[in-house]
Amino acid sequence: MTAGRAGRASLAALVAATTLAALVVACSPTPAPTASPAPVHPDASTGASPGTTAATVTLGATFDPAATAPSPPFDGLYVSDLVSVSGDATVAVVRSGFRCIALEHLIGAGEWAVVARRTQTIGTGPDASTITILALQDGDATALAWLSGGDACTARLARTTTAALRLSGAATFDGQAALDQPFCVASGKSVAFDVVYRTPGGPNVNVSIKVPVRIGLARLDPDEVTVQIAPGAMSPAQLAGTLIDAYKSAESTAFPQAFAPTDASRLTLDVRSVNPFAGTLHLTGLEGGAGAISLDGDVACHLPGGSLDRAAAAAAATPAPAASGPAGTPGPTLAPIPGLAAGTAVVTGGPIAGTYRLPASSLDCHYDPDAGAWTVETLGGADPTFYLHAFMGSAGGSTERASMGLVVGDGANDHLLLVDSSVAPADGVVAQASVAIAGSAVTIVAQGHVPNGRTLSVNLSCAGT
Repeated sequence: MTAGRAGRASLAALVAATTLAALVVACSPTPAPTASPAPVHPDASTGASPGTTAATVTLGATFDPAATAPSPPFDGLYVSDLVSVSGDATVAVVRSGFRCIALEHLIGAGEWAVVARRTQTIGTGPDASTITILALQDGDATALAWLSGGDACTARLARTTTAALRLSGAATFDGQAALDQPFCVASGKSVAFDVVYRTPGGPNVNVSIKVPVRIGLARLDPDEVTVQIAPGAMSPAQLAGTLIDAYKSAESTAFPQAFAPTDASRLTLDVRSVNPFAGTLHLTGLEGGAGAISLDGDVACHLPGGSLDRAAAAAAATPAPAASGPAGTPGPTLAPIPGLAAGTAVVTGGPIAGTYRLPASSLDCHYDPDAGAWTVETLGGADPTFYLHAFMGSAGGSTERASMGLVVGDGANDHLLLVDSSVAPADGVVAQASVAIAGSAVTIVAQGHVPNGRTLSVNLSCAGT
C-alpha cells in the first residue's frame, strides 16, 4: 500500500517572525481554559517532531475559533490567517510556514479530536524527514490527516465517506463500506490513487489503480491494478498504523491476502466525474492464494487545485498512439462468411479444429482510443478464450491490421491458435477483420490463417461500449 504523500509548499506571504512565534506558543501544551475543549490524548505512544519530546506534546491544544480565518469547506476544521487552505468538504490541504507539531496542534484545536497519532522518519542525516498520520474524529465522522514538510509543514486531511461495495468469491460483502483515500496524485493525463474499503466486521480491501482522466468506461492496465484484503474489523486508528507501516517496510502484512489479475480478468472503471474523480470499479477474476475474487465498488479521488482538470485536458488532447507496421486497409465491411453461423468461431487444422459457440452474452466489445483498436474479449473464465484487436477508427470498417486468438483450456499441447498481422507479420500470416456498428450493436467478422494451413474464422455480435 502507498501511504498519502503530503507536498511541501510555502505560504504566499509569510507573517512577521513575532506573530509566527505567538501562534506556536498558543499551540503549546499549556492548560486549556475552562470554556475550551479539553486536550485529547492519543491511544498509542506519541511520536514527536524533531526538537520536541513525547513528554511535552499534547495533541489537543486549544485555539480560539474567533481568531481564525473564514471557515474552510472542510467542516470542523479551525484555521488561522497564518495558513492557506484549499479543498472541499471531503479533502482539505493546509499549508503553513511553521513546523508540523504546531500545525498538528492547530488541527486538534478545532472540532476534530485527535484519537491516534503515528509517526515515521524516512531517510537519515540531513535528508531525513518525518511523516505524521493522525486519526481524527468529530462525533460519528472520522478522517485521516498526513503531515510532512519540516519547517514549512503541509497537512492533507481526508474525510471518511461511504461507498457501495460488493465482494464475491474468496471474500464476501454486499453493502455500504467506509471509504478512505490514503493517496491520490494526477500526473500527465492519468490519476493514480489508493482507496481502502472498511466494512463493519471485515473484510477490508485496499485497491490501487492508475487510469486516464476521462469520462466513460476505462479499461485498466493489469500492471496498474493491485488488490489486497485484510480480515476482521479495522478502525481509523488501526488504518493509520497500517499506513505508517507501509513507510517502514514494503513487506507490510496489514493486508495479507493479495489478489492479482489474470488473462481472464476483466478490469474496468466507469468514470462519471473527473473533478472530483469518481466512478464505479468492476474487477472480475482476480486470483490469490485464498482463491479468486470479484469486486464492484464506488471510488473517489479528491485533489484540491487544478491537477485533475489539467490531466483531463491532457487526456482529451492526446491522440491515439500511432501504430507501427502496415496501415489498416479501409474499405467496406466483410460479408458474412458462408456457412459460418452467427455467434460462432471455426478452427480448421490442428488439435483444436472444430466449431465453438461464442454468444453475445459471453463477449465484451469496446473501442480502445489509446490503442486505436476495436477489442473483443470473452468474459470471466470462459472456455475457450477468444480475443480480437482490430486496428481501425471508432466508426468501424475493415482492416488487415489485426491480432486474434482462440485458446482452449490452458492452451497446453498446442491447444491454441494465434494470428497476428498487426506489426510486420511473418510470411504467410494474414488476418482481416471487419466491424459494423448499428446503434449499440456491433458485428464482427474476421478471418486469419498461418503458414501451417490452420485458419480461424469468426462471426460475432455483441453490445459495444
